[in-house]
Amino acid sequence: MNSNSMNKKLQPYVVLLQAVQQKHLLCFDKDFISRKLIDDGSIINYDYGKGKDIIYDYEEIEFMLRDKICCLPLIDTERLHFLNYQFELYDENTSLITDVRRRIEQKLLTNKERIELQNLIKNISNDDILHYLGSLDYIFTYLRHFEYKNVPILKIKKFVEQYIYSKMGLSENLLRDPMLSTIELKYIIDLYELIEEIVFEKILRNNIKQDLPETLLVSDNKKNDLINQFIDMTSGKITISARLKNLDCWIIMLKRLIQYVKRCDVWTVDVTTNDIESFKINDDILLPHTFIILKGLEARQNGPQIERQKNDVSRQACVERPILTTPVWLANNITNRSSPKVIRDNR
Repeated sequence: MNSNSMNKKLQPYVVLLQAVQQKHLLCFDKDFISRKLIDDGSIINYDYGKGKDIIYDYEEIEFMLRDKICCLPLIDTERLHFLNYQFELYDENTSLITDVRRRIEQKLLTNKERIELQNLIKNISNDDILHYLGSLDYIFTYLRHFEYKNVPILKIKKFVEQYIYSKMGLSENLLRDPMLSTIELKYIIDLYELIEEIVFEKILRNNIKQDLPETLLVSDNKKNDLINQFIDMTSGKITISARLKNLDCWIIMLKRLIQYVKRCDVWTVDVTTNDIESFKINDDILLPHTFIILKGLEARQNGPQIERQKNDVSRQACVERPILTTPVWLANNITNRSSPKVIRDNR
């Protein structure tokens, strides 16, 4: 082993706590050390009394350990990147979104505004988009107890500057952006839900299929049955609210979280409690089936009217169309190098 390699200054590399993999850890046991001693750190002394004494080279072991430790990244335990629904372990009455809606009457963005915001947010980095969601969550904690008669017409930036004193957790890019920072608070929940949809499209969609357990790799007939059963119980139901007959409404909802499908705070503001009570989903349709159903609804919505009337086989071909490959978020690749081996992810 070349001990001079230990004198080289290696650029410190930091990996997020939630991105830690086996390669980032120093893992060995007594068997590994014993094997290392036998293979690389010892020789048999045949000259000393013509015996079979073993001479151990402990410096070799030390160099090996130093080399492994120096190549390990630092683990960032201060920042956690996560995406979850606020107060998901509580009922809808303790939800931030419900509290904000009680304080401030919420409106929907116009189609033109939604398209402009989608184009803007989709060009932002994944980390920034997640930070935007976290910043809006933080703003919600202030809005839930805020009382001011003109609060709906306040803009996001103005509200933050006047009423939020600790801005440490807020995204500076969100407050600097001329379009996002000037959105009025009466549209803030619709903005939040729009960002959640984009997070699904940019970050989650391409990782969902590989994370599904093998038990969900069901047959084509089973997938068709799930999709048809879901449609029959929801948008295809005769007695369902007219507002919920539109597939767009369900696709947006499924992108955001099907396990809360019966909670008002997850739906857009125009969907009422009476609308939600107009349908019922059987217990055998589970949360893990969401992605299968979502793809099926998207396929039926995007296909021409004639295609929707074809048999299940042709519909399944549409449902199973491949998803476009995009760069996986936080992908980890190792570059093979000679000694010392530095563990580093390609960005």
